[in-house]
Amino acid sequence: MKDIELKNNESILKTEQELLNAMKNSDVQKLDELLHDDLLFNIANGQTITKTMDLETYRSGNMKISEVSATEHQIRFIHDNAIISLTLK
Repeated sequence: MKDIELKNNESILKTEQELLNAMKNSDVQKLDELLHDDLLFNIANGQTITKTMDLETYRSGNMKISEVSATEHQIRFIHDNAIISLTLK
């Protein structure tokens, strides 16, 4: 089980890096592919936004990210789902 979990963690972290790259490049198509349709995301001011709202900020040019990194990764598996918690800087 540990080997399978390790491989899954590596795959998840690789996908997470793809997500960060898409954010930096404002790649709306890649973000649309990677983000779950039911995404809820808490932004810095405490507001909760949806996937549609998030994509629109990139599409409109209102969101521009020049640098982003993730720390404090915590990955948990619940049945066939991986839940990842992290801090963006």
